[in-house]
Amino acid sequence: MGERNVDFYHRDLTPDPSFNITKSMLRNAGIGRAYWGCAVGKIPDSCSYKHDLSKMVSNLPADVKAGKGAVFYGDHGFGKTSAASIVLKSAMARGGQVFHRMAATVDHAYEKRWVETNLDGIQVWDMLTQAQLLTLDDLGHELAAAGYKAGDTRTVEELIRLRYDDLLPIYITTNMKITELTEHYRSISSILLDASRFYLVDVNGHNWRRGE
Repeated sequence: MGERNVDFYHRDLTPDPSFNITKSMLRNAGIGRAYWGCAVGKIPDSCSYKHDLSKMVSNLPADVKAGKGAVFYGDHGFGKTSAASIVLKSAMARGGQVFHRMAATVDHAYEKRWVETNLDGIQVWDMLTQAQLLTLDDLGHELAAAGYKAGDTRTVEELIRLRYDDLLPIYITTNMKITELTEHYRSISSILLDASRFYLVDVNGHNWRRGE
């Protein structure tokens, strides 16, 4: 796939936030403006996943070193992308290199990797495979994507396996139940169920889009 066109740093995260996060950093990481203000403290205490997310943020330096990410699953509007963005921002504040990408765009990033670049001019496929932390947003959406590759999961599965093998954390969001996820992504089902490498977080309790 050619030589890397950027130095990817995988430094140990600091125990506490030590870096200021700028708007430019958030944009370059691919985190949407709607998620810039997300924080654990804004999640209602009635949401059971708040405790899991708080634990993940506290354990982030050790988890990143161990290559442990998460699968955030649940219905539309309950905060899966927000939860993943909170983790990415927490990592950035501790010196981590992060990237956020929609699962439905992974095939394009691979097939057009010589021309598909981020705002810094870095190949998106390089960012997907080598950034220290990655959010793969809305896994499963690519199954219904229009075009000749609709339903083809091979590139996404390759990406998840590559990061798993390289001990690079990946934070997956999906509307699928875990049983559905392992059914559709059979070649990596054992990876997704590896408790040493993935938290399984059921995001429920408050529909942010409806204000319920």
